[in-house]
Amino acid sequence: MRHAQPWITLPLHIVFSIAIIAFSTQLCLASRPVTVEDYVKLHKILTDQTKGEFSWMVFALISRSMSPQHLALKKHNVLWETWADNAATFPARPDPSHPPVWPTPSRQSSSRKHLSPNPIAPPHIIDGTLIEVRRNRPSFESIIKQQLWYVEGLDCAYNAGINNYGILKSAILDGGSVEVKAAWAPSLDVAHDAKHFYINYDSHNKPYKLIGLHVMTNALDLWTWSTFEQIDQTTCGTEGDCENQEPASTSVPPPPRIASLLYTENPIWRNYRLVDTQIGYMAPEYLGNATLEKGIQKTSCIGCHAGARFLDNHSWTPIFVDPSDPSQLKQIDGVSLHGVSLQGGPAPFTPSKPPAGPFRPLGFLWSVPLHARSLPDGVRNPPCFVPISHH
Repeated sequence: MRHAQPWITLPLHIVFSIAIIAFSTQLCLASRPVTVEDYVKLHKILTDQTKGEFSWMVFALISRSMSPQHLALKKHNVLWETWADNAATFPARPDPSHPPVWPTPSRQSSSRKHLSPNPIAPPHIIDGTLIEVRRNRPSFESIIKQQLWYVEGLDCAYNAGINNYGILKSAILDGGSVEVKAAWAPSLDVAHDAKHFYINYDSHNKPYKLIGLHVMTNALDLWTWSTFEQIDQTTCGTEGDCENQEPASTSVPPPPRIASLLYTENPIWRNYRLVDTQIGYMAPEYLGNATLEKGIQKTSCIGCHAGARFLDNHSWTPIFVDPSDPSQLKQIDGVSLHGVSLQGGPAPFTPSKPPAGPFRPLGFLWSVPLHARSLPDGVRNPPCFVPISHH
């Protein structure tokens, strides 16, 4: 009598998904053209045991050297550095009749990095660290298509309603979306730093060294939040004590097969570590980066980004407000504003407990409320984008 194979008892769609994921991973390891977008789309379930491998594979895929057409420009960008930055996504004078377009190699050749001060650095920490935010094509095209790149489009999004997670239906990005936030420090000795850091140049041809990197994907409904640091970084401590620096965070090593792929591509990545990955509000409760959140490492990636929400009068939710402190409560047009806690804690909103009050979450995208600009006088506002149903 023949016995059924154990895996046959699983639902067919699960068996098929497992097979696809395993096959795609093997293709990646064989250096075949599997994209990070494909990889992210295939991973709809992550656990504490699998999230580290997921984060490292995403890092390996986005850290590949650029394609031959970029090499012809004599630039040494890795893949994520060729993506659209905030300047390319949110023009200062938006015109819906001429929306932003995905940057091509020829357009990228005219400029290098546009770096800016860290917007969340505590006032007492001024160390020269500069920030850049970039997004891949699915993320960029979702923002443009859904009119999230200018303020009047946000009005449309506000009126479109929310999904079961309390997120605006018009702020659900296409599958495979990835966003990165990089921290760079000036390189005062390129010959020395190039042995320990990934080096690149800003728009003024000034050298900078990569010291930290957040990588966010929409593989899960609540996104994934991975953070990487250069291994020599130290932290100012969980309470922001910068006078007594501590060894930097513990790390999650890459699986050997991914390490081989990554370090063969560029040995410099041996000098970078994965601090951890959040896959939910309490998984883990706290996650900070010694460079991107210097002085406030006792923080939460998802807890902060869940606060990216706004009122229909274009008022954004401020960060660094402790909702448990009555003295920090604010009023905007008569609405009590409790701010956003960066200290982890309970989920700000879940399917069973959507956000209260008039603030509408923007799908974890701080770049949208911080960088969208109003249409100039005389520029016509087109009809609102109508979102499809998301579940």
